[in-house]
Amino acid sequence: MLRIALPLLFLSSTLLPAQQYRPYVATLRDVSGPSGPQAKVITTRIEAQDSKGNRYTKDVGAAKGDTRITLITTSGLYVEALENVRIMTSIQRTPAEHAERNSGRPVPAKDCVDHFANIPGPPGTGLSIAGREQLAGVGVVKLVQPASPSARMVVWRAPSLNGVTLRREMVFAGSASQGGSTRLELVTLSLSEDASLFQPPKFREVPPSEFHTAVARFFGGEPNENMKQRFAQMDKSYHEHRSRK
Repeated sequence: MLRIALPLLFLSSTLLPAQQYRPYVATLRDVSGPSGPQAKVITTRIEAQDSKGNRYTKDVGAAKGDTRITLITTSGLYVEALENVRIMTSIQRTPAEHAERNSGRPVPAKDCVDHFANIPGPPGTGLSIAGREQLAGVGVVKLVQPASPSARMVVWRAPSLNGVTLRREMVFAGSASQGGSTRLELVTLSLSEDASLFQPPKFREVPPSEFHTAVARFFGGEPNENMKQRFAQMDKSYHEHRSRK
């Protein structure tokens, strides 16, 4: 299946005033199928935040070993990189643009529920608080989506870590007995800062169209016409922002 790294619409953490940022480095893995030896690891993820509020994500695909890096800084720098072919695409947004992109993010004081309030879906399918627990020594809020025709989801988010998701379970309706489930599992959690993660990689800078085409070809595919049109729009924004430097 062709995988294209389109722009990240939202991350699991929330922007807060600088003095409230709590650093962490979490290692997680996306798993499908039943629990136990038959489970299949899809992706391993490192997700981190530093004391300034900069955010870092590194996803390593189990099948191809593709390594995707995303870095978002509080100064408005957005970086996407593909380590396998050592290319990156980046954009420096103005403070106003950066604030606008993040204006809809909830604050941990609201227990992360508002993060899901505007996700499209039938009435009554939003997540609600089902309890509070401890996960790796950190307090988490358990959010449950009511049973729906398609799937049931349970999410554990840590308000003290800006709402990062530390665990997630999704079971698809009518297929649980056949292993129709996916899970995000926490492997390790460190409440310390790793400054080395928050330096942009020294890869070759390319426009979004070249970056995403390289991603497609890495997986043995080619972008279709709709993707190419989307990439052209991304390139226009990319060059407009870079011309301001």
